[in-house]
Amino acid sequence: MDMRNVLIVPTLRRHCRKVKPFVVSLSNHERLNFQALGFCRSPFDKLRANGKILNLMAVTLRCGNAILAAPAAFLPLALLAFCLQPMLSLAQSFECLIEPRQVIEVRTPMEGLIEKVEVDRGGFVRQGQVLITLDTGVDRARLELARYKATMRGPVREAESRVAFSSKKLERQEDLYKGEYTSAQDRDEAETNKHLAEAELIEAHDNNRVAQLEVREQEEILRLKTIRSPFDGVVTERLHHPGEVAEANDRTPILKLAQIDPLHVEVILPTSVLGKVRVGDEAQVVSEVPVAGTLTTRVTVIDPVVDAASGTFGVRLELKNPGHKIPAGIRCHAEFKNLP
Repeated sequence: MDMRNVLIVPTLRRHCRKVKPFVVSLSNHERLNFQALGFCRSPFDKLRANGKILNLMAVTLRCGNAILAAPAAFLPLALLAFCLQPMLSLAQSFECLIEPRQVIEVRTPMEGLIEKVEVDRGGFVRQGQVLITLDTGVDRARLELARYKATMRGPVREAESRVAFSSKKLERQEDLYKGEYTSAQDRDEAETNKHLAEAELIEAHDNNRVAQLEVREQEEILRLKTIRSPFDGVVTERLHHPGEVAEANDRTPILKLAQIDPLHVEVILPTSVLGKVRVGDEAQVVSEVPVAGTLTTRVTVIDPVVDAASGTFGVRLELKNPGHKIPAGIRCHAEFKNLP
């Protein structure tokens, strides 16, 4: 048998007990992309769909020390028996999906003209990094005005002078009233003027406090017009550009961000394993895209409600992703060690 053409099939590594790749040797110098076929799931349909498989004279499969040689005409039956044997003794494998931990749409809390968008699609951002800046010319002028009002001392000093004058006038009226040189009405009028002056002083202090609060209000408005990233992540979409007007109730966000470290792995399990999987259990995940081999995860969430229609429940795994080497949005297969 001609063994010069050898094809490695990485997608079948999880079906081999010794975690070694299958080796397929073709006797007629043909090369087939078995990785795309995924024939161990449905060998009859997918092998025949290739077309070239009927032209092969013989095929040799090897997994670890086990070797299978068969004519091409008997390949589907021989391959099925060869693939099923190691799978029977392995842990159950469940389909799953690797997703970002969270995906958010970034909008502005108020209307304004977009002055800058500091990031673009595919860019990585850090927590607290400036993403979007709205035009703040009018707001800066209002802040300067509020700060000046907060420093104005004229109304307070005027009210203090009125209080001092009315107090002295009341004292004189009291002395004159005791000597019966003035009427009670004049004394009462002087006393009322003193109370009014004291009220004006309180009002002046209140106005100064309001001016200080207006400064804080304008500072908060300026802060809201500078939008920062709430977490470390990546920009997945950019939908607005400088010069456009952003509205608080706009259905289209300015940016979309995704947090991809850590990742979430969502698994759907049958109710037959309910109670056998617990929070903190370890699980092995193999993605359909060969990016990092077998990944170790842990169970973080088990849905307390079962879907009655399908007889399944959801489980979430947490997958560390330092360096963002594992892409989100890819399908995978998960195996739980405590499930036979």
